[in-house]
Amino acid sequence: MIPFIVLISALSNLYLGLLVVIKRPREKVARLFFLFTLSAAIWILSNFFWLVFRDLFWLRFSYSAGVIFAFCGLWWSSEVCAIRHSRFYFVFYSVGLALFAVAPIDGLMVQNPTEVFASGFKTEGGPFFIPYAIFMSLTLGYILSLFFRAYRRERGVRRIQIKYVFVGSILFVSFVMLVDFIIPALFNYFLLATLDAPGSLILIALTTYATLKYRLMDVQVLLRKGFIYGMIGLFTYGTFHLVAWGFLSVFGTLWSYSALTIELFVALAFSAALPYANRFAIHIANRYLYANIYNAEEAFKRLTDRMAAIVDLHKLASAIVSTINRTFTTEKIAFVLTKGEVRVLRQQGFNAKQLHVVKQELTSL
Repeated sequence: MIPFIVLISALSNLYLGLLVVIKRPREKVARLFFLFTLSAAIWILSNFFWLVFRDLFWLRFSYSAGVIFAFCGLWWSSEVCAIRHSRFYFVFYSVGLALFAVAPIDGLMVQNPTEVFASGFKTEGGPFFIPYAIFMSLTLGYILSLFFRAYRRERGVRRIQIKYVFVGSILFVSFVMLVDFIIPALFNYFLLATLDAPGSLILIALTTYATLKYRLMDVQVLLRKGFIYGMIGLFTYGTFHLVAWGFLSVFGTLWSYSALTIELFVALAFSAALPYANRFAIHIANRYLYANIYNAEEAFKRLTDRMAAIVDLHKLASAIVSTINRTFTTEKIAFVLTKGEVRVLRQQGFNAKQLHVVKQELTSL
């Protein structure tokens, strides 16, 4: 079960990074985020291959991959937080490259494991493990400090975006430092080492939430569609294994005449259930991921048809505001005329003080 969760963690990192870079390929922060998620996926996959194949190459490579993950994490967080520290980077690169080089050498980072379990392995740390643990802990801690400083500096939606990434980073980094570095360094106990990968799902979840609700990296529609496809895929995957398990329990095979006959009816039932599963996934996405993504095009088409028949400006404003609010589940929306005197014809979610500020800002333009 743990190797499967590790694999899901790697693929989730890679998927989110691909969505961002496909949506915004020319922006530096998007490219760096893709490198960060790619490095995380490689780091996690090295753990997966180690658990599956038990080849020492993958165990040693996982420590080198950890250095690359730290590099990419620092690049991305520095770009997001708009902070530069060139002197620190020089020291960071020098130490990191040295540890990257020694990690694959037998016995320098960890000794040959005597036993391997789903969550870790029995071994002893090599002479470079403590420097490696200190380097990774300081680097990850420094990344957290960047997000904290950015959170204190930013205001408005930007502050909220940083907050979710910061909280996710705290939970993920704390977990990684505990199971990968602190416990092994203090107690020579590596039995929890491969549990760091599932911890990345926390960071992925909160980064995804910030992206969906607060447009952190402007990939909401792609991400919501991916969520729906993922739910359909899980439904199909789960149904297949449930049916296979049931048939093997009852018939002992999937290929007997009786099994094949019943499988035909199961296939028809699955085909009938699939549209309902799709509608359920869309309902969940629309309700909890903050936008009616599949109805947006149709909603605006109907709005365009209505606008052609509306001559009253207040009715037009009401139609536009209600359509946008219903389609995108907005928290605040207003229809404002700026020609001559600034007038708010229709609004939802603003209080009197906020409307006054909006009018002042528009008047000053």
